[in-house]
Amino acid sequence: MVTFVEDDETLYRRITYKPDHWHMDDTGELRVTHTAFSDPQNKPSVDRARLCSNNPSWTQQDDERNGVVFLLAHEVRAIADIITNSNPPIKHQIDVIHVPEEDNHAHAQIEPAPVISSKGTFRRLRVSLAFLANRRGWLIKPLEYRG
Repeated sequence: MVTFVEDDETLYRRITYKPDHWHMDDTGELRVTHTAFSDPQNKPSVDRARLCSNNPSWTQQDDERNGVVFLLAHEVRAIADIITNSNPPIKHQIDVIHVPEEDNHAHAQIEPAPVISSKGTFRRLRVSLAFLANRRGWLIKPLEYRG
């Protein structure tokens, strides 16, 4: 199995069925919020599309209420403005690392280097990820928004 996440890879992110993970914007578009990219280790999980048969429902994790958005690995890696305001400032490089789990061989993580320990810095990364996801759009919307 190829473990390196290629730049051209599609990454699926599960948007759990929690109302603070999305909102309707002024134009009536359903948008992902930065809260949807929360993670206790500051390393948001994604699934590598090519390792789950390019099937976004794989990422719903057996809960059909969940939504799914997608990102491209090269766009995630291109996030260049994540800086911890310290003395001296710390610039974080963002990568996508394949971290298979026992029950999910497609699992990967969005990992900053060095590791982000500041809530404010991690929030900026989550805002950037939500921006990228919203630019691409939903693959599967949360249950009550499906047509």
